[in-house]
This record gives sequence, C-alpha cells and structure tokens, in this order.
Amino acid sequence: YFQKMKEFITIPLRFRGTGGADFYRFMPEQNEGGVLTVYQNAEALFSKLSKVKRRFKDWVVLGTVDLDSFVLEHLTTIEDFKCNYNLVKEKEQQLQKLEDVIKVDCITVSTAPIKATVEDHLSRLLDSMQNAIQLSARRDVASIEEF
Repeated sequence: YFQKMKEFITIPLRFRGTGGADFYRFMPEQNEGGVLTVYQNAEALFSKLSKVKRRFKDWVVLGTVDLDSFVLEHLTTIEDFKCNYNLVKEKEQQLQKLEDVIKVDCITVSTAPIKATVEDHLSRLLDSMQNAIQLSARRDVASIEEF
C-alpha cells in the first residue's frame, strides 16, 4: 500500500512534459502537508483494519492446538462432552450471524475465508470429541470383558 502511494506521489519526478520539467520536480515538496495527511490517513486505516483482525482472534484459537490430544486431556466426563458439544453448536450459530463483508473506509474485507476456516475447526473438534468418546467406550468394554 505504502509502496504504491510512493509510486503515485513520485510520478511528477519522472514526468518530463513539454517544457519546464523542473516545475514538476518540486510538486511533492510543495504538497508536503497533503502527502503527510495521506500517510496519516493510511496509518489510521491500517489501525482500523487491525481492529477488525483482532475481532477474529478468538475464533481461530482452535487451529493452534492438536484437537485430539486436547480433547483426550481435558474432556473426561460425559458432562464435559455434553457441555462442549452444546458450546460448539452455539459457536456455529454465532459464526453464521457474523457479517460476510466488513467495510472499513475504502477497503472491503471478506470474512468468508475465516468463517470457512472456523467452520472446519469446529467440525474437527466435533470429530475429535466423537473419536474420544468411541475410544473411551472401547476402553470401558475392554475393561468389562477383562473383568
């Protein structure tokens, strides 16, 4: 973004025109205040975009852990599984309510890729929970058969 702005601002430095090329060379210097304003507005824009990015930070946390290990370690009782199953279903509903497009000044941010990723994470979490329940059931059956 800043590189493209720099290219645009320095166009007069490369412009030859039909005469008086020195006139164009001083254009960026003569408009220093305007150039500063453009850069300040760009910084403000990227600050707003950063806030949009932070809104989705909690949604992608599942992608940072090994879900199978996490589920086996932290979900031990049937109540844990029920609670987390309901929580996943609630999060899926909340995810669907999130806007598909976020407009930040002159930039439009599509949330479709992040929503698809979060849906995948939630689906993998449900699969991990199902696998953990099946593993627990197999262990219980084996324990009963041993007895």
